[in-house]
Amino acid sequence: MTQTPQYSSENRSTGALFGPADFIAALPGILGYYPQESAIVVCLLQDDLDGPAYLGPVMRADLCHASRIGDTIKATPLDGVMSFLAIVVSRVPNSQLVRDATEELYALADPDGRALIHACWHVSEIASGTPYCLMFGPAPAELLEAGLGEDWLTGIIASVVSQPTMAPLLAQGALPELDREDTRAFFEPAATGGEETDAVALTRRAYARSRRLRDRLETDPRAALEEIARACKALTTVPDIGFLAADTKLGMREAFPIAVEAEITAAALADRRLRDCLVATALEHPHRAGAGLLAVARGYRGVIRANALSLWAIAAVQLKLASWASVALMCAQEEVPGHSLSEVLLELLRHGEHTSLLHSAELGCAAMWEELEGVNRS
Repeated sequence: MTQTPQYSSENRSTGALFGPADFIAALPGILGYYPQESAIVVCLLQDDLDGPAYLGPVMRADLCHASRIGDTIKATPLDGVMSFLAIVVSRVPNSQLVRDATEELYALADPDGRALIHACWHVSEIASGTPYCLMFGPAPAELLEAGLGEDWLTGIIASVVSQPTMAPLLAQGALPELDREDTRAFFEPAATGGEETDAVALTRRAYARSRRLRDRLETDPRAALEEIARACKALTTVPDIGFLAADTKLGMREAFPIAVEAEITAAALADRRLRDCLVATALEHPHRAGAGLLAVARGYRGVIRANALSLWAIAAVQLKLASWASVALMCAQEEVPGHSLSEVLLELLRHGEHTSLLHSAELGCAAMWEELEGVNRS
């Protein structure tokens, strides 16, 4: 089950609704991948009765789990919701699986028994020029009365690449992944001959260094601050390979040619307070810091990996890649269930609070530096 973040208020034009041909074409840019054999529900939002409709959260489930979408809708804030629209993606439109998924979507109702899904289309795949057709929804006369054209009954998908939702990906020289697993694979731990042993050993050394660094904040704060600053500096010197360069992800040695700098960075990420000191660097140098944080996330385990993914996600939000940020945060939660930072960031994303997320991250970083520098002055 996938739920995308809600659009932030400043980016609502990105999700402006023009018709089925466009909002179906917009889905790969929103999800970050091309959904296959899926049931998808798009939430349409409207600030006021006279304002335009725009795309809100998008919920996706495998066809065999279409019923789970109902539970997600119930947990979704409904302020400003105008309607829910559904898309069934399947190359086998007459299969029992498609019929069952369509019935599940049709049966979804609010507490008063009113249908939640106002219209549902089928498409074999989400690609430019692919035909779509209405499976259930308003009758032609109702569409005519509402001023909606025949394209709400049937048509062909508009250009996927030209959709506004693709702009953040194109800005990074990237395109949607072929499927959901490819997106998640971007964050998978590095695979080497003895990866598990290596990762455990690296992680233990980083935790030990982090403990020494925290102790030094009390005994020699100037030296401790210099080490934290070195971690920040190390993230600014990572090769700029592009934020979503899936085919050229850097290994630890490529990202940090000086091995001790990788350990120092990981040590800072092992501690909540020290981690926050790296946020400004991630925001000021998202491409270089992003590559370094991803290398750490792939090479270390536990809290270090979860924190590295969380800071990567903050940089991703700044680059308007909220869906990718959401995947990174879910991977952080899988690594450390209940991890507080990724949990808070996910909640802010789901409510479209992108500006608040970035502002809070910046304030937290500044406050932590001020606190640590105060310790040094004292």
